[in-house]
Amino acid sequence: MWYYRSSAGLLRIVRDPEGIYQFRFGDDDTEWTGHADPRALADDVYNHATGYLEWDSSGADAPQDLSEWIYVRD
Repeated sequence: MWYYRSSAGLLRIVRDPEGIYQFRFGDDDTEWTGHADPRALADDVYNHATGYLEWDSSGADAPQDLSEWIYVRD
């Protein structure tokens, strides 16, 4: 799992049991925008193109790429 504390709330990239990486925002465990590559998902978050309206319309800061997220072993 990767996480980043943005000005709008906690951002997370988590891996589901099938190996797909999902975006989660704040305390909401709803999965948004799945990718096989976590770097592609981090790009979606940066570009506010996740499909999660609350995040996508927030205009909040986000890391430019996955290297700026904090990795926590699952």
